[in-house]
Amino acid sequence: MRDYLHTWAASGFAGVIPYADIWDNKPPGIFATIAMVFAVFPDNFGALAVLEGIGIAICNLSIFVLMRKFGAPWDAAAVATAASAVACNLLYYNQHGVLTEIYLIGPAATSMVCFAKAFLERRLPWMFLAGICTGIASLYKTPGLSLFLAQMCFLFLLVLLKKHGWLLLLRCFVVNAFASASPGRRSFFIFGGMTFCLSYSMQPCSITLRIV
Repeated sequence: MRDYLHTWAASGFAGVIPYADIWDNKPPGIFATIAMVFAVFPDNFGALAVLEGIGIAICNLSIFVLMRKFGAPWDAAAVATAASAVACNLLYYNQHGVLTEIYLIGPAATSMVCFAKAFLERRLPWMFLAGICTGIASLYKTPGLSLFLAQMCFLFLLVLLKKHGWLLLLRCFVVNAFASASPGRRSFFIFGGMTFCLSYSMQPCSITLRIV
């Protein structure tokens, strides 16, 4: 898996247009990340391991903050954080290397922290940040969008229980949905533009226009 993702990520620098000349069902986040890391540290899988470690640390820290945000005592938050650290280091997530799940959990957990802060403090900017983190998570794996569904279902349940009004749900839905889509729109233009420019500059004579 690691070597395959490396080859796919490097295809843009070889004049190949990803998702056009070569196909994979994964979103562009994992390929763009590998390409950027190897652009700075050529063929250095150790650098990827450090980046994965940072993502896991962000996830664990977010879980601790989330537990404390909802009033959990220090020892309970510490146990939850330790359980997360153990789970993230299971052989299943590390034996093949460069799994998209490892890169997803950091922004996913951060999204929940931002959502909790927005909900408890009634501050829409934090809801926007929650959506941004959800969008970043979905760039690595499409199930990252389930964060948006979970957060909106939680608010919808509160509305049904008459704990909050419909206006709050509508405002949070619009802000979160717009923010969740933002990273995807930017990655489409940046990733697509980058690969086209690279392929044009490296193989100017091999470009053919295809009408679909």
